[in-house]
Amino acid sequence: MALKKAKELNKELDTYQERVEREIAAEVQATALRIESGAKKRAPVDTGRLRASIGILERALNGKEAVVGTRVEYAPEQERRSPYLEPAAQENKEQFEAALAKIIKEK
Repeated sequence: MALKKAKELNKELDTYQERVEREIAAEVQATALRIESGAKKRAPVDTGRLRASIGILERALNGKEAVVGTRVEYAPEQERRSPYLEPAAQENKEQFEAALAKIIKEK
């Protein structure tokens, strides 16, 4: 009887963990898209190449990590002169943290 309850509890914990991980991964991706959008709105435009190049460059296999940026060679200098990525990330920080707290608290 105790073994059966332990197995059931383990199954529930696994399900809980999978659900939380799935929701966190979804929030990471949603936040990355918001950062991308904000950075594109702020990016200085001459030819439009920089703005067009901004996107999600990397996603971790577990979905809990994303890198937003650009591979355009002059992007770092543009970020120093007229920040576009950092403000977009900062703008989304509180919303992201609140969403993660809600996911963890609700589960």
